[in-house]
Amino acid sequence: MCGSDSFSEMACFRGQSIRFKNQSFKYGRCDRCRSIVCLDEIPDNVYQDYPTTGRTSVFCIWRMLRFFKKLKVDKEDSILDFGCGSGALLTALKTKGFTNIHGYEPHNKKYSGTLKGGQKYNLVYSTYVFEHLFNFDDFFADLDRATKSGSRVFVICDTATRIPKLDPACLYQRCSIHAPFHTVLPSDDAVTGMFLKKGYRLAQFFPYDVQRSGLIFNNRVIAIFLDRLGDTKDKLISATWREQVLCLLKSPFSFFNALLIDTKDPLTSSFVFTKV
Repeated sequence: MCGSDSFSEMACFRGQSIRFKNQSFKYGRCDRCRSIVCLDEIPDNVYQDYPTTGRTSVFCIWRMLRFFKKLKVDKEDSILDFGCGSGALLTALKTKGFTNIHGYEPHNKKYSGTLKGGQKYNLVYSTYVFEHLFNFDDFFADLDRATKSGSRVFVICDTATRIPKLDPACLYQRCSIHAPFHTVLPSDDAVTGMFLKKGYRLAQFFPYDVQRSGLIFNNRVIAIFLDRLGDTKDKLISATWREQVLCLLKSPFSFFNALLIDTKDPLTSSFVFTKV
C-alpha cells in the first residue's frame, strides 16, 4: 500500500477454501500505514475454481437500494459494478429499475471487456474488491477510464484499522483476512490516502459495511456459518438449508447476538469518493 517493507507484527492464517485449507499463509502489519499484507507468494492461478455464488441476499439488495437513495442516485444514472464477480448484485439492481447499470470483472469473460467501450459512469461501486488487488496502479488506471470529474466512487472493503492484534484463533479475523485471496487488508488511512493521491476526495465514510451490517444477515452471521461449516468458503456457498439450521441449533446464542444485537461489522469500512 505505501511501499514500506517493515513488518513488526506477523501471524500465519490457514487457507479459507478447500483448495488451500491445508496451507498457511503469513500476514504482517505494515509499520508505516498499518495495513495488513500477505507476505507469502500468492499462486498465480489463485482464482482458478474460486468459489462464488450466483445469488445475493435480499437484505444486501435492500440495503444497497437504501444507500443509493441516501446518495441520491437516480435510476437513470450510469452505474458500474467494478469487480462484479458473477454479476448477481447488478442483475438484482436491474430488476429494481436501474436500467443503465453495467458490470466489470476481469475474471469473468461475460464482463471482462466492459471498460473497452470508453463509457464514463456517474457512479462506480466496488464491494470487496480492494483487498483482492495485486496491482493498485492498474486498478486506478481502470477506474480513471470509467470515471469523469464529479463521478462518485463507492468502496466497501475489509480494513486493518480495527484489528487490535493479529490472532489466527479469532474467527472474525480468519473470515476477514480470507487467506490467501486477500492480498492486503488496508487501513482506513491507507485507502483514503491512496485515493487522494489519485485525484479523488473523500465525501463520506462509515466505519462498517453499509451493505452487510444490520439485522438478520450480516458479516458476523457469515463468519459464524463459515466456522461451523468447516472454515472454507466452498462449504459456506454450497450449504443446504438443513445444514444452516443445524448450525443455528448448535450455536443459538452466538447466532441470536449476531442476527439481532451485535449486527455491525467493525472489520470493514465504506467510503464514498468524488473525482476532482
